[in-house]
Amino acid sequence: LPMKATAVRDSAGVSLAADVPSIIGKAVNCVTRQQEGVAVFSHEVLLLYFSASWSPPCRALTPMLRDAWKQVRDHFGGCAMQVVLVPLDHDEADWLDYAKDMPWLTLHPRTHREEIVRLFMHYKIAEAPRLIATDSLGQVVAENVRGTPGRGFGFGCDPMAAFEHLQALTRVKSRVSVAADVGRAATVPRTADAGAQRGA
Repeated sequence: LPMKATAVRDSAGVSLAADVPSIIGKAVNCVTRQQEGVAVFSHEVLLLYFSASWSPPCRALTPMLRDAWKQVRDHFGGCAMQVVLVPLDHDEADWLDYAKDMPWLTLHPRTHREEIVRLFMHYKIAEAPRLIATDSLGQVVAENVRGTPGRGFGFGCDPMAAFEHLQALTRVKSRVSVAADVGRAATVPRTADAGAQRGA
């Protein structure tokens, strides 16, 4: 069973309203330490990887996820998928050793401590590893994309099938969001007109 990710539960008083895009925009490349900024949201599928060096299930999933990341990007292109490590480690040396072979992005366990806690609480993380697919606004596309053949990544899973499944879900989510925005915008003139009529 996955180990309970209790490492960040001790930070009291932290806002639960996570501003996900601004937080994820702070992530840096695990190897180069270069910040990707808003470009991270240009990827078709974005995965938040809540993981810790001290968790055996995380240690088992990470190399499989790394292979999946490479296969998907080699086949579909560099903008197909991105992973952001949300480290649950306290110790910076443990994090550095764990993340050194990861090809994706990461938040810093100390510099971004408050942001990590906010994400942890916002997504109600109860165990590690946890792999969540989100859209560009940080809204959940899929709650858990680990270990389900055809829908996730891990042992016995086909990375291509998982990517195409998440790609389709993300596109549907995007269309729904756009339709909702259009609907809200369409109500504004009517509301304003009604107010003008009441004032007349």
